[in-house]
Amino acid sequence: MAVYETEGGRTAAISITYTVLGVLPLFLISAQAVSLQREFGFDTAHLGLAVSICFTASAIAANVLSRLVPRIGPSAGFRLSALLSLTALLWMIIVASRWWHLALALVLCGIANATSQVASNVALAGGVDRRRQGLAFGAKQAAVPLASLTAGLMLPLVGIVAGWRAAFVGTAVIVAVAVAYDPGVTADRAKRERSSPARPTALLVMLALAGLLGGTVGNSLPAFTVDSAAERGIGESAAGVILAVGSATSVLVRLAVGWLADRRRSTGLTELSALMALGLVSFVFLAASEGHDLVYAVAIVAGFAGAWGWQGLIYSAAVHTHPGMSAAATGFILSTIYLGHVFGPMTIGLVAEHSSFTRAWVVACGALALATAAALRARWLGRPEHARSYSPANDPVGS
Repeated sequence: MAVYETEGGRTAAISITYTVLGVLPLFLISAQAVSLQREFGFDTAHLGLAVSICFTASAIAANVLSRLVPRIGPSAGFRLSALLSLTALLWMIIVASRWWHLALALVLCGIANATSQVASNVALAGGVDRRRQGLAFGAKQAAVPLASLTAGLMLPLVGIVAGWRAAFVGTAVIVAVAVAYDPGVTADRAKRERSSPARPTALLVMLALAGLLGGTVGNSLPAFTVDSAAERGIGESAAGVILAVGSATSVLVRLAVGWLADRRRSTGLTELSALMALGLVSFVFLAASEGHDLVYAVAIVAGFAGAWGWQGLIYSAAVHTHPGMSAAATGFILSTIYLGHVFGPMTIGLVAEHSSFTRAWVVACGALALATAAALRARWLGRPEHARSYSPANDPVGS
């Protein structure tokens, strides 16, 4: 058992590392956006479009990769992800001079991100003790804000001093080492994954729907926290503090709820439903916070916890309830969540632009209400008396 736990810890550490590297070019481009806009001559709308293209590429690639990764193994998947990230970085360093060059780099980044996510899901499902998987998936998803933090630090430390290309060169060196390194993740149980996934089970459809609707809101929070604060007359510095506290809360919640699910020997479905409900309540208060800045700040932080703290849980729940098909299950959920990432900020932004953030938060409440209902339905389907529905051969949707 001690040997297994040691190997599981190593698998988790490698999964976290390659998850960071898979998404790092996206956050690096976002962090250096001002310099890139000035040099390439594009506006904020084109930057938003490029980011949407990135997540669209991730959504499309996720289902394909859920078939490929079980065949080649998680180690090869990690190195493929790093190679795609390195290609995107080198493209930016050597070729990029126009907006469409940046968009192409983000397509590569989107595929790299999906590859690292699927590979890490397979590795964690097959190489980490089931009793530790909630925390492992939570830590892996907490790596995404860590990538954002890393990219943000590159701006003052390198980008402003030596230019944006220097920041990309430094990152490319790190990623090149990851390409050359063999992670050696065996994940024996992952070798028995189905490379041709069955049709989605009813439970998986509900999880994916919860992820799609929850992702439309959760991904909008970091995008619009500062803008919505400015609309209320809150200063930029104070808005930045709210954003930082909210982001840190999201990281801590992803770790804490994963640990709690492990401690309770839970599939994570109960905790997922509770977080979705917390997100809904927080956005109700957010929509009703006009004239109450303290209520607004607390609601934003609670929103980061509830509406954006569930990502590790949803993958852990999919793996626990669909043994033997973790790549197929998490790939299906991943693709739907990324669709929410594409359309959510776009919708919230349009409503806020043409009406107000108060009405945008009302729209978010509707999405979170449906997400909570889907999570509760998944919890009901995950009860022991419905355990047979986990098997694609017996499930009414999969048959």
